[in-house]
Order: sequence, then structure tokens, then C-alpha cells
Amino acid sequence: MSKISYKKLLQMDFNEYSIFIESGINSKFSKDYFNKINKEIRKAYRIEPNKAIDLLETNLQKFTNFEKPYLYAMTLVSITKIHIDNKNTSEIMDFISKTIHYVCENNIYNLGKQIIDYNNEAITRSLQDLKEDEYLQFMKYQIDFYLWFKKFETCIELMCECAFLFSSNNAYQSAYRILNDAQNIALTNNKLALQFKVLITQASICFQERDFKSAKADFDKAYHLSEILGIEIPMELMANMATLLMNTGKCEDALVIMDKILNNTTVSKKNRYSIKMNKSICLRQIGRVEEALELIQEVLNNIKHLNDLNAILEAHLIATKNYLAALNYDMGLQKINKAMEIMDFNLQYKSRLHYRRGFKENYFPRIIPMFLEIASKSKNINYKDITRFLAFTKSNMFSDWLSILDWYDKILEDSSVDVEDKQVLKNVIGKLINFGAPILNGYKEKYDDPFESIDDPVINPNGVLDNNKPWKEFNLITERLTLKYCKNKDPYENSRLSKLQEILDEKIKDSTLVISFYSHDNRLSILAVSKVKCEVIELDKNISVNFFQELYKYQNKFSSFSQFATSLKLTTEGLFNVFDSTISSLISNNIKEILILQEKFFHWMPTIPTLLRNSSLCEYIKNSELVIRTVPIIYKGKIYEKRFNNFLGVLDPAEGLPLFLEELLLSQKFIEGRNEIVNLEDQKINYGNSITKEADVIHLATHGVPISRFTDPSYASLAGKLSKNSLSFDEIQQNFWKLNYSLCINASCDSSDFTNKNNQRIYDTNELIGYSTLFLLNRKSNVISINWPIKDILSYAFSHILYSNLAENYSIERAYTLSLVTLLNLDKDELKNIMSGINDKVIREQKLKLIDNIQSKFPFRDPYCYGAFTMNSLI
Repeated sequence: MSKISYKKLLQMDFNEYSIFIESGINSKFSKDYFNKINKEIRKAYRIEPNKAIDLLETNLQKFTNFEKPYLYAMTLVSITKIHIDNKNTSEIMDFISKTIHYVCENNIYNLGKQIIDYNNEAITRSLQDLKEDEYLQFMKYQIDFYLWFKKFETCIELMCECAFLFSSNNAYQSAYRILNDAQNIALTNNKLALQFKVLITQASICFQERDFKSAKADFDKAYHLSEILGIEIPMELMANMATLLMNTGKCEDALVIMDKILNNTTVSKKNRYSIKMNKSICLRQIGRVEEALELIQEVLNNIKHLNDLNAILEAHLIATKNYLAALNYDMGLQKINKAMEIMDFNLQYKSRLHYRRGFKENYFPRIIPMFLEIASKSKNINYKDITRFLAFTKSNMFSDWLSILDWYDKILEDSSVDVEDKQVLKNVIGKLINFGAPILNGYKEKYDDPFESIDDPVINPNGVLDNNKPWKEFNLITERLTLKYCKNKDPYENSRLSKLQEILDEKIKDSTLVISFYSHDNRLSILAVSKVKCEVIELDKNISVNFFQELYKYQNKFSSFSQFATSLKLTTEGLFNVFDSTISSLISNNIKEILILQEKFFHWMPTIPTLLRNSSLCEYIKNSELVIRTVPIIYKGKIYEKRFNNFLGVLDPAEGLPLFLEELLLSQKFIEGRNEIVNLEDQKINYGNSITKEADVIHLATHGVPISRFTDPSYASLAGKLSKNSLSFDEIQQNFWKLNYSLCINASCDSSDFTNKNNQRIYDTNELIGYSTLFLLNRKSNVISINWPIKDILSYAFSHILYSNLAENYSIERAYTLSLVTLLNLDKDELKNIMSGINDKVIREQKLKLIDNIQSKFPFRDPYCYGAFTMNSLI
């Protein structure tokens, strides 16, 4: 048996190496000897990686031919170790899967355990940038392995760990499903002690979801089971019971249990800090604020050594609340700012859009009221503190998706990236979009985990649907590109907190007023910030709720136009006094722009018509360069060229709305280039057509139905049941992001509507899912939409005024803002002049007669009219 070395192996050609391996097999060389060969090949990989892999593949072939399953498995382990050492995530996943499957099939436990341990050590040691989403896939391989070999204790420990990972991303259904599987394993195999472990975990997750009733029920079951097993109540159970008492207001009782746990020297450091954090909360709630502050500061001084970001984050949030109780707003501001930075840092380990959203959802309900209290009471807060908060709380899945698209473009434009890699990325992004990204159907989100697939012929007639696959493929290509081309590292780089804050800072410095709405603790607040002023305005929530109820009735034809118009007037009057000082400050400080950041549950607030009630502001708009726009996505838009050479109209004819076609024909009077109108009754939009791809303006004239009426946005279409030809949510999401338009006019009633839910849940983050946000996905557009049902004469008049302003070479933002003021002040003669341009004689005469019958000199001087149009844009 000759001595081998990697240098000697590299000198062999493949024929020599094949003979060498076959000779070793025939001579019955020991497993250790072949293991040494594999180790030397792993060294050879550093010099000639391709040849090293080919040598190991040769081993696999020979060991198959000679029926040597143990040697085959040993070689799989060696290949996997190479990929682990070199962080080749895609190959790691592939070969761990193959190895686990093979060792289970051939009952080779020790080699399976070896590769699992090696991989876990590598993750701890060097793969710290591994996405949490894909770590769950590794966990699945381990669970499958230990379950096969009936190592139930390890298996259930891992399943409980997975459940906690799911819950940290707000994926509670996935957490409960895997715990149900764990419970079945424990019961089937009569492992009561393991059932106890599952109950404790499930109770903790119910508690995290604030389902205290279910948490108590599971704690009670676990307590009963501990009596049956005759075991002492574990500290973990006692800690959870104390936490439950704390959250149900029984802080004194909770403190007794917490002190008992802290006096036990066997409690781990991690659990000890967790108990101290909860004890700090209890102390604060019973008025012992100074003690609470001392205790949480002790935790903050020591917890960083644990390298547990979630625990560090929790400590900062508790400290914030403690400082607010002590009326120390400056220290509270410091801690909450740090908490937001930690959350942003944590997001780098999460890749799926809904995991990123889910993680933030766990904290939004706590952060928003605390920060608004600080903003209203701190004397040392500045606009940069505010913009950090705005960037964090108003960013959403769309912000993340636009960052992915920018990263994608950057890869495709990079000459150093191989053509093959670009093509793989194109395919992966295409699959992700076809799957439904960025806004997935609720069921696809719910079943997106590596432990679930749907074998349902109704949902997926082609076989088993793996909802985990599209995002998994995206993560793998991201890891591969990161490893191969280091400069193209993070798809979410442009949606990081620092980047989004920087965009808002630039706006504030450039004389912008930002008006942002927040609903919290059954209250509605406005945060108004400019470089000279920051104020928190508390609103009477009933004003908004009453208006929403009237809007809902009007949208669904449960009330008349006059009832809704009256409600709208009363609402704008109620809001007017609130904004009065803000408007005065705006004019005196020469503000150039007003950005309105909408709120997930109060996006219908009539902010713009309220502002335009102020005649001084209207004059200021006419005599300055002020623009007003609404921002549903915090993200920096691309600069568009101020030209309108190509026009695409999309018509879905509707009975009783004769001006739809005439509105689209307006473009021929103001846009001199190519002009095309697609009638959806006769044809579909051709997204490969040059006019579609190159259109500068896309104008849709269709019926409209509020998107919030649908149980899931993916079921929605612009006109709903009013038209079988209507553009669907999915069609818009899949196609419009690739187009070149800089202006989209969505002249559909209720097209400004947003929803913040899917068919599984209501989101706590500010997602604002609607047609406007879909039309913004091309990253360079402005989208004008309609806020409520209106008459076609109003839409036609506004479009005429808008196109006239665009023809005067105003920017889109400026043309829109001026159009609102012009509409408000338009008299009957000016309106008749506009209507005289209608091509169809019968329609023209009908509309002119209608105008003659209007009593008011100014037909549109009503918030129902001049407040009907919103322009949404990126920043």
C-alpha cells in the first residue's frame, strides 16, 4: 500500500486514477485508506478544483460499480465538505440532500451524523451570512435524518428550534404545523417527555403571538404532564408561567417566580438575561421605575457577549419603554434608534419578502407609539431622528422588491458577470414573478416553508406544488453571485434603513414638508416634519372613521352622492384647523414640495382637498414651484426624461360612461408622437409590442372597483365583476414593471384604494397594496389615480387640464399640482370650452347642456371634485 499525497494524485491522468482506485478496491484496502485519499483530494481542490471534483466523481462511479455503499457515502461526505469549506451554498444544499438520502437508504448512521455536525460547525464558524430562510432547509435535512434513525429526542429538539425560527418571522402557521408533526412523533412513539417539550414550545409561541388563552392552556397541559412524569417543574416552564402572569397584569406574582428562578445557579446566562428583562418590565409596571432602569441597564451591559441579536433588540425596546416611564425622552430616543438599527441589521439574514415583513411585524406595534411619544415630548429631537423612523416604518415589501430589481439590473449590466450566470438570474427572477412576487397569494405565503408541499389537483393540476422553491432558487443564485462577484453583494442594499433615511434627509434639506399618518393604540396621529419644524398632531379618530364609513357606503351604492359629498366637506373642515399652522409654516418657509406618506388603515384620508381649502396655499402653488404628491413606497425613483412622444391608451368600454374613449383621444391633441389605443373588448395588451414597451404615457379608462373589496389582492382586477375584460392584479404585477412609461393615468373609479391584507391575515406593516403601487414598479413612473366614484365629465376635464400643463413642458409633479388648483377655480365658460373639443357631436351636446344646467359659477369648487385625484410616486 503506497503512500499517497494530493500532489501525486494531481499528477495522475484519469485512466491512471481509475486503475489506482480499482486496484485499491480489489486489494480490499481499508476504509481509512480511502478516507485518506478523499482527504488528499480535498487538499487538491485548493489547487485544481475542477480536477479534484472529477476525481471524487470517479470514486462515486467506481464505488457504485463495485457495490461499496459505505465508500460511496464517505465520498459524498468529502464532496459536501469541499463545498461547505468553500461556501458553495447551492452545491452544499444539493450534496447534503444526496448524502442524507443515501445514508438513510443504506443505514449508515455515522457518516450522516458526521456531515451534519461538520455543516453545523461550519455555519457557526464561517457561514454567518447564510440566509435564515435556507438554514431552515438544512434543518429539514437533519430532521429527516434523525427521524429515519429514530433519534426522536434530537429530531424534536430541531423541530422546536424551527418553530421558533418561523415565529420570529411571523410565520406562525408554519410554526404550529411543524409542532403538530412533532407532537404526533412524540405520541406515536409514546415519548411523554418529548411531548412535554413540544407543549412548552407551543405555549411560548402562542404567547409570542399574544394568544394568551392558548398559551395558558398549553402551559396547564405541560404542568399536568410534569406531574404524571414525576419530574420537577423545569425552569423553562416556570419562566413561561411568570411571563404569562406578567402579561395578564399579575406582576407581583410574576416577580416571585422570577426571583426564584434567578436564585437557581443552574439557569443558563441566556435564560437569566431573559428573566431579568421580564423582571424589569414587571418593576416598571408596578411603579418601581428606577429599579427597572438599573436592571435593564445591567442586561444591556452584559448581553452583547451572547451574540443574540433578538435578545439585544428586545433589551433596547424594554429600555426605551422604561426611559419613557421615567420621562427621560432623550435616553428613550437613543435606545429606540439603536433598536431600529439592530432590526435593520437583522434583516440581512432574511431573504423572502414575507419573512422580512413578518420580522418587522413583530415589533411595529411597539415601536410606533413609543417613538411618537418621544417625538411629541422630546426637546432635542431633530429631523434626522424623524427620517430614520419614517424610513423604518413606511418602507414595505415594495421597497425591498425595488431594491431586488435594481440589483438585478446592476448584475445584467455588469460586463464582468458571465453570460450564463446572467441567464440563470433572468430565469430565477422570471420564475419568482410568475409565482406572484412581490405580492404573493396568502396561501402561497402560508405554505412557503421547506416542510410543506401541496398535492392538490385543484390548486395544482400538474402535480405537487412546492411553494418553497422559487424563493429557494433566488437565495441560491444570490449566494452564488455573491461568492463569485463580491461587489454585487446584497439584493436589499438599496432598501437598507441608512439608504432610505438618506433619501428622506436629502428631501428635507431641500425644503420638503413630509406629512405622515400613523394609527396606533386606537389613535390617529400626524407627524409633520420639515427642516425647520417637527410636530406630532393628534386627530380625533372619529373624523376618519366616520368618513370611511360614508366612503364605503358610497362606493357600494348604499348612499347617495350628496350624502358622501356632505361627509367629505365636514371631514375636510374638521381637518382644516389641524393643518392651519402647518400650512402657514409651509408658506413662510418657502417649502418646495409636500410629500404625503400614507397609512395602511387610513389611506383614504382626504389630505389634499383639506390643504387646497386654504386659498393662500392655492395662490402659493400658482406663484411658486410647489408640488404635492403622495408616496406609498419609500424608495428612490429613477429620473425620467421630460418628454411625451409615445402614448398608449387602454380602453374598457362601459355603459353610461361615454367619455372614456374621448378622454383617451385627448392625447392626440397634446402628444405628437406615436399614439395607440387598445380596446380590451377586442384585444389584449401586447407587452412585446414596441409602442407598449416605449410608451411615455399609459392612460387607462375603465370601470373601477376598490381593491380592498377582494379577500386577497391576487384575486383582484380593476373593474372586478363589472367587466370580464378587465386588467387583473396579477397581469399588471407581472408585466408593467418592464415598461418604460413615466406617467400612468389610471382613470378608474376607486383606483387609489389600497389593501393591507391577504386571505390569511392583516399586516401590521405599511404594505399599501394597490394598483398604484403596482404601476410604480417600473421605478420611474408617476401614477395618477381616482379616489372615489366620479362622473366621467370630471375625469375628462382633469385629463384635459393635465395634458395642457404637460404640453407647457411642466414636470409631471408640477403639472398635476397646477391641475388641481386649475380644476378648483375652473368656471363654467372654461369648462364649456374644454367640452367643446369632444369629437362625438351627440356626446358633446349632451355635456354642454349639462353644464348649462349647473347653478354654480365654479362647477368643480367642491372637495368631491378637486380632491378626487391623487398622484402617487416614489421619492
